[in-house]
Amino acid sequence: MYLRHAAHPSRGSNGEPGKQPAFKRFRKGEDFVDKSFAKGLAVLELLARAPKPCGVSEIARKLDMGKSNVHRLLQTLTTCGFVEQDEDRGYYRPALKMWVLGTLAIARLNIRGAAFDVLAELATHTGEAAQLSVLVGGDMINIEKRDSPQATRYFTPLNGFAAAYCCTRGMVMLAYSSTDVVEAAMESMLRDQSRTALSPARLERELEKIRAQGYGVGEWKENVSCVATPVWGPDDDVAAILSVSAPSFRTPVSAIEKFAPLLIASARTISNRIGLPEGSDLA
Repeated sequence: MYLRHAAHPSRGSNGEPGKQPAFKRFRKGEDFVDKSFAKGLAVLELLARAPKPCGVSEIARKLDMGKSNVHRLLQTLTTCGFVEQDEDRGYYRPALKMWVLGTLAIARLNIRGAAFDVLAELATHTGEAAQLSVLVGGDMINIEKRDSPQATRYFTPLNGFAAAYCCTRGMVMLAYSSTDVVEAAMESMLRDQSRTALSPARLERELEKIRAQGYGVGEWKENVSCVATPVWGPDDDVAAILSVSAPSFRTPVSAIEKFAPLLIASARTISNRIGLPEGSDLA
């Protein structure tokens, strides 16, 4: 049986962002955390993920913070150049400085260079889109990609993200993640039951299946098929996920699985380039 994964849970059916998780409350023993700084980062992350500028009231509601606190944090972020305010409406959005810093961070990921030509070959040989993704928090983020050469294709944005439990790439990452990461994903999944048909038991079965065969296959969003496999790093941890995605009308879930052997071989090439020894049992 193949899983059909739900769309990204942070958006409703009308494309608007849904309610975000409240600001993380730190547990006893985490006193070393600067809570004011952490709240500022939460505001910054919310603005970065929002499809449009947000007002003080909206941010306060989504993060469960006081309006005066949010306003003070926004003023600090604006003064430091991370956020800018729309002069007409007074709403806030990420400043260009965020893009510059993000670009610099991505440029330092050696794995992108190691995967550059591999992704191009995958897109050429399969005729579909190829992506390289990493886990950031609870989301899978595309750090490199190659679009399908066909006129009708599935477009995936660079830096596009989706909750790990809602996409095939994320499911493969979870299959090889620590218990803490999987449990956090399950908690998020249970909070979004209205948008996913997965249950914890079904999630566990799917993760076991992925580990047994070395790849995952499923349908994500509406009419998008995907097959994904891990890229192993030199420390025996999964460094990234390599995947191929296609419109289901052309390449349904039952057909996209045929790309699995090529995908696994391509992931092994990237793994060896970033330091995994040749002949390792992991790849």
